[in-house]
Amino acid sequence: MLGSLIGQRVVVQISDPWEVFEQVGNSGSLNATIVATIETELLLEPDSPINVDGKQYKFLTASCRFAGASFEDQKKNKAIASNFIAANGYISMKTAPQPNALVLIGTLGFFKA
Repeated sequence: MLGSLIGQRVVVQISDPWEVFEQVGNSGSLNATIVATIETELLLEPDSPINVDGKQYKFLTASCRFAGASFEDQKKNKAIASNFIAANGYISMKTAPQPNALVLIGTLGFFKA
């Protein structure tokens, strides 16, 4: 159950778009905390806001990129290919792109306890 992931620390590795990867720094890597689960998606709060093209984003919504994958796969100790929406609150991947959000591609890895 995804609810058991709340509070866990994760590392988000941004791979695309390249411009965001460059602006984020740290080789596109962000540390974050899972603050909520919504159906099959996770709401992440990065340790510090994401600043891209003069805009600041305080949250990331994460969803698994591939059919059949689940964030529960983190028990296998591997990074999970994911899509992300950077925004200032929860925005589902199931909705149309929002003008105040940024779509990202990368992986989500879990810190070992």
